[in-house]
Amino acid sequence: MIRVSPPEYCRSILLIVVLSCVVAGGVLAVTASVGATEPVVLEEGEDFVYEGQDVRIDVADRFDVSEGDELYVYELDGGDIETVAERPTVDDDGTILLETSEIDEDGPQFAITPDSGLDGDEIVLTIDEQEFDVEWASETVTSGTNAVALEVDSTRAGGYNVTISADDFEYEELRATFVHEGSDVEEVTDPAHLPLEELGYDRDDGDDVADLRGDDYITLNVADSEAFRDDDEIVANLMSLDEQEGLPDEGEYEFDVVVTDTGVEDSSTLEIGETAASFDENMYVRPAGDLLEITVELEAAEEAWLQLGDENVGFVDVLYVTDDSDDDEVTFTMNTRLAGVDHGAVDGLGPTDADAVYYSEDDVVESYIHHETVAGEETRVSDASFYDGSNLEEASQLSFSEYLERLGTIDAGQEPTEQIDRPIQPGNYDLVVDRGQNFVVEDGESSADDAIGSAELGLIQPSIGDVDTWTAPQAEANAEGDIEELSDVLAERATVAIGDRAVARFEATGITGALATIDYAENGNDITDGVESGFSASVLAELASDETDWLGEGVEFTFDGPDVPNQEPNAVALEDAANTETYVLASPPESDDDDGELYVVVDTEDGFVQDVDDGDEFTVSLEYEGSENRYQFDGESGSLGGADGDADAPAYPYFSSERTESAATTLTFERASITFDRTNDGLIALPMDSDGNVTGTTNVAPGTEATLNVRSGPPEEVASDGDSSYLDRQSITVEERGSFATNPGFDEYGSFEVSPAVGNRTEGERAYVEFRLWGEIVAEGNAVFADLAGDRPAYFEPTIDVPASVSAGETFDLNATIRNAGDEDGTLEVRTTAGSVVESNDEIELGPGQNETIEEIVEVTNETEELLVTVSTQDEVAFATVAVDGAGESASNASDELDEANETDDETDASGAFDDDGVGWDDSSDEADSGGDDSSSDDESPGFGPIAVGVALAASLALLAARLGGEREGRNRSS
Repeated sequence: MIRVSPPEYCRSILLIVVLSCVVAGGVLAVTASVGATEPVVLEEGEDFVYEGQDVRIDVADRFDVSEGDELYVYELDGGDIETVAERPTVDDDGTILLETSEIDEDGPQFAITPDSGLDGDEIVLTIDEQEFDVEWASETVTSGTNAVALEVDSTRAGGYNVTISADDFEYEELRATFVHEGSDVEEVTDPAHLPLEELGYDRDDGDDVADLRGDDYITLNVADSEAFRDDDEIVANLMSLDEQEGLPDEGEYEFDVVVTDTGVEDSSTLEIGETAASFDENMYVRPAGDLLEITVELEAAEEAWLQLGDENVGFVDVLYVTDDSDDDEVTFTMNTRLAGVDHGAVDGLGPTDADAVYYSEDDVVESYIHHETVAGEETRVSDASFYDGSNLEEASQLSFSEYLERLGTIDAGQEPTEQIDRPIQPGNYDLVVDRGQNFVVEDGESSADDAIGSAELGLIQPSIGDVDTWTAPQAEANAEGDIEELSDVLAERATVAIGDRAVARFEATGITGALATIDYAENGNDITDGVESGFSASVLAELASDETDWLGEGVEFTFDGPDVPNQEPNAVALEDAANTETYVLASPPESDDDDGELYVVVDTEDGFVQDVDDGDEFTVSLEYEGSENRYQFDGESGSLGGADGDADAPAYPYFSSERTESAATTLTFERASITFDRTNDGLIALPMDSDGNVTGTTNVAPGTEATLNVRSGPPEEVASDGDSSYLDRQSITVEERGSFATNPGFDEYGSFEVSPAVGNRTEGERAYVEFRLWGEIVAEGNAVFADLAGDRPAYFEPTIDVPASVSAGETFDLNATIRNAGDEDGTLEVRTTAGSVVESNDEIELGPGQNETIEEIVEVTNETEELLVTVSTQDEVAFATVAVDGAGESASNASDELDEANETDDETDASGAFDDDGVGWDDSSDEADSGGDDSSSDDESPGFGPIAVGVALAASLALLAARLGGEREGRNRSS
């Protein structure tokens, strides 16, 4: 690269201006090449030399001088004399010799005159420094490297000769490296053009090129090199070196480069090693139709060619990869849904959109099919060579299409994109890296000429596994940008409070490639963007809805509400939904042990076509539909099709029969509801000071931020005298399974002005409670201050979640949840059993209102038709039964089956239903006290759900009596 100096350093330009005034007549001329190392003779038109060059100037025709006369060489500064730089003597031929390397002055302008001082009759000369840097374009090369450039960066335009040496490189090795087939550089042998003096040789003593060669130097004529003139490069060929002299030992070699006529030099280090390639997995086991990330680690190389597939699977592509991030590896993503097809014919894609198939964020990946054949781009992948025999010197070279014909993956006249009739199918696809870029077909079998690494891609059949439903706190649907972030806020639920987000999660594979293709075509996103940060709902709608170009793909997704007479059922909004309303997160498996996942996140207030009502039950499903006729491309859309090529006939591309896979579940929506744990005569019980807690449960998502307001009375009953009616306001975070706890500061009041008088509350004093969610009051009701201090020590309530039945020999999940319904921290001992087997025996610490779930996997034998499962704490025992082989009854809580044994606690139910006067609870709460129905209608209840009456199970009490020596009294227990 020729570097142009800024104006203040352009010595040569300034000198030309001076000479135009002072040089007249024919006194300067060139008689030797600029690469000469003997003195340069300047005559007419020459005014410039580089520092280090020896220059001979004819002065006899210009000045009246004789042999032996001494001339002055003045250093000039702005045209004035700065100092005497040299005093050369006139030779017998009327010339003087200037050894510019011996002039210590800075210059660059010098005046030559026979007189002391300047009188207008002088020769002005510029002596400029040649800046010179060299650097190898690649830090590492191997025996397979046929071209690596030594890049030259210099202020000197034009050509010159360079002399090169390298540690532990003999002359013959240097010649094989730089003077080779394909290079236009020639070796210099004329002593007049060799840096003999600069390297310590004696020209007068007969030292010549043989002496330099003997000391392992080579001089190259780069002045006449087209590569040097065009690109400032000296090209080395390590393959030539390997073939002629053999490759030196692996290691780093420093190459010194000297400009022959000026003596300036620089060096650059090149690492020579044995090429190797390794993959981050020996066997990639991934579902067909998904995105797949592949990493190739390159040793002693920055680029490689690799073949994907072979004649055994009927598909072959060749890829070129380059380490563009300088981390010794190449990472790229392959879209297995599009690989091998004419991607340019897909609606929304063009031929140049090859990165919809192969994509790398930091490196380079190019496909022979997609970049070379479809896009028609000139890329390095086209440097791959194909031969019809393993002896490359005798074999005939083939085109890529001819190579595929010999392998039998296409017929004569077909294009490489016609190897497959449908997306590449499950099977084992070889990945083989060649040392160079040569691939061979022999006897119908393919191979790399010199393989240096391999792996295998095992594409397996996609599938749909389980589906489950979750809830997340109210937020925009795309509040979390990836699955990991979303998982942190999810709680598994079969019911979702209206206002929260509803989330459906499918175990599904073989879908991300299609989603990424649609996202690329419709939204212009890279194929990795969706799996990293989510897809818009319209992408899923295009793939999995009726009446789209992708109908033939056989993927169907539903999130539909109950059937309503004479109108379409409510459904999740996909096609026109904003990302804040509905959002899709999808992840392909990252190993053969991972599950592919598809999440659909819906804002329950804005993400459906119609408003969702309390009690609405929605069906959520995902289906891969098979067909009697296999999926086949339709021949028009490039990558789309359907059953037997009919794009309107669904047939999942990776099923070979009528097989259909699906997963479905139901999700019920509820209005937000609140239940307080403690009541007093039907009113919400509040502590009189900060020693007591207010606890309860809600059906909104864990993690939701709520506010509990305690007022002196209902808003309509508070005098408008300017005083605030708020006694306390507490921020609450809903915990796992919907529990919450707060410690009101009624003896501190924070910043609120209170009425009545500041101080501890009086027992029996009335208050009013508001529970706010999402900026709205979702529940409110009357309350009373009671003496709660010390009344509720830690109390641990267990519940069980087990399946109703299971087959003998299988396993099932036992989920035991323990909740602290007291007001104090406590430590509990919890024990779970299944039949006669103790599954766990743990010690747990829980704060007020907190809960913890213990998960166990239970193995089922065929010894009994019904398995009794228990969870016990020091306070209560919960029972459930699991039918074995379907012979038993559904799992149930023993407390529900033993209502006759219930004992009534001294605290009553706070169902939230008000008397007409709005002060007390209505009579429906008394039904709970007597064991009757405690439900109330929507008209009766302003938002608080029922609180279960304390129940002591007969069996539980018997067990507790044995363990604790007696009953504990005064506890508020849930059945």
